[in-house]
Amino acid sequence: MNIPPELFSETGLSAAILGLLGTIAGYYFKDRSERRNAEHDIKTTSLQALESSQTVAENTRNISNGFAARMDRKLDTVISQQQDFERAFREHLEWHLNKEA
Repeated sequence: MNIPPELFSETGLSAAILGLLGTIAGYYFKDRSERRNAEHDIKTTSLQALESSQTVAENTRNISNGFAARMDRKLDTVISQQQDFERAFREHLEWHLNKEA
């Protein structure tokens, strides 16, 4: 392959070769920049996902605690009503026993 001598400058490198090297360097730096941006985006997204999962876990815990508290109150009410009924029934039976005596 014959390279025309006018492509070379006095230093031995032509403008075309310098342009090609500049283009290659530009692609390299652009790729490196895009890679860094992608890594940053991945880190940001993973941190957001972690925060979201922690929020979901906390909300689930709060809902579970709220549900348990409501069930405790309902059970306390049921037990209290049952005890009131048993007391009233016992008093009624005692009344019958005292009436017959």
